[in-house]
Amino acid sequence: MEYASSGEVIRIVSVVQDVSERVAAEEELRAQSAVLSNLLAHAPLILIALDREGVFTMHEGAGLDGISRDQGEFVGQCLWDAEPERQVRLRRVFAGETVHELVEVRGRQLDAYYRPVLDDAGRVAGAVGVSVDVTELMTLEAELRQSQKIEVVGQLAGGITHDFNNLLQVIGGYAQILRDGIPSDGAQQADLAQILAAEETAAALTQQLLTFSRRQPREPIVIDPNTLLRDIEGLLRPLVRENVQLVLNYAAQGDQVLVDRAQMQTVILNLVANAVDAMPHGGTLTVGTQSVDLGEFSAPPSRPPAWPLHRAAGGRHGRGHRTRGPGTNFRAFLDNQGAGTRRGAGLGDRLRHRGGEPRRDPR
Repeated sequence: MEYASSGEVIRIVSVVQDVSERVAAEEELRAQSAVLSNLLAHAPLILIALDREGVFTMHEGAGLDGISRDQGEFVGQCLWDAEPERQVRLRRVFAGETVHELVEVRGRQLDAYYRPVLDDAGRVAGAVGVSVDVTELMTLEAELRQSQKIEVVGQLAGGITHDFNNLLQVIGGYAQILRDGIPSDGAQQADLAQILAAEETAAALTQQLLTFSRRQPREPIVIDPNTLLRDIEGLLRPLVRENVQLVLNYAAQGDQVLVDRAQMQTVILNLVANAVDAMPHGGTLTVGTQSVDLGEFSAPPSRPPAWPLHRAAGGRHGRGHRTRGPGTNFRAFLDNQGAGTRRGAGLGDRLRHRGGEPRRDPR
């Protein structure tokens, strides 16, 4: 502003600076910051940052919920006051080393990656790290490895069983020839009848093994569930320990169902075996058949039944098995005994394959 000698303003000079680019840059920075904040709030990650003194300047990420930590809980705290294991890991980072390893924190498995931050002179000015919770992934990988082992065992068992089944046919054939060649009242008739009965029982067992190994095609037949259960009663008894009482209940009326005989018997055998494993202190194991109506058992809308429903039920009084929720009760390889002893046959898949539906009664 310029004044005359009389003090009157005779000129005004103003300078205007265009800040449009700066305002646009600030708006873009705020938008990027909002995106980053949203990512940190929802991504299953844990992000940390430390300055050159080892003080946390960032401790964020939705992954903190999995290990029961709060957002920003460690901000302002010094790394060197943390637990010894973390100190050893991050001292390597402050020495200029990039660290990538699997760590366990409060029972969760974290895939952790840490690297140093360098200044313009190439000196370590801090560190950053990102961790991902891979607990569920590792569980699925373990189950996949177990299923692959069982698949190999199934293939091996299928090959051996197929050869054994051929031998049984030879034994049964020669026994029948001998039986036809002697008088019907001959002394050897009873012995040969026992040989043929044993051959038929062994053949039925091999059919079940072949079905389990997926080498025998499924053959659904119309059968009375009571008959199906009675036929494997002799196989169920050896599965039960002395401190477990096995009770078999049969439906009063003889309904007919369409099932693959060997598949359904395998389901029952595995169900009983798993139930016994879940009763280390003994108890009563009940297996039975029962007719039900739609009011008690709701069938999936996509598969309305064309005939009355039938239920093969199992119940037991014992400790029971650990479960990760109702949806896991019929998963293969449910752990009843501890690490390294998982077994199962995918009972839910076997039942659904022929229009059945597994249901859990929590009582």
